[in-house]
Amino acid sequence: MSHVFRMNSLMTIVTGSFLFVLIIVVFNMMGKMLFGTIMASGLRARATIELTSAMLSEIVVLVLLVLYLKNRGIGLRQIGLWASSPIRGWIAAAIVAGLFIWFNLALPLRNEQNLGR
Repeated sequence: MSHVFRMNSLMTIVTGSFLFVLIIVVFNMMGKMLFGTIMASGLRARATIELTSAMLSEIVVLVLLVLYLKNRGIGLRQIGLWASSPIRGWIAAAIVAGLFIWFNLALPLRNEQNLGR
């Protein structure tokens, strides 16, 4: 591979990652602005709104990814969807998913002192 191709690939990944984070932040801010009074009512409402806005933003990112790939003439099957993977890949995916779930459940609780309800 040429140096220019590698740099273009790296810039595409960095740009996509930045766009992913930006979309999640924007959806989180929109959820907080639209449902601010509900979020103030308690921890459960706050966690529900933050998790829902994160899920919606990830769906938007997935749709944008599919549209981007379709524009380039690439399908999800061509990048490995529905292909079999080794057990190490499944283990790594389970660890990442577990950490993701743990972070999403732990972050809304980080400022709460009384968690006994």
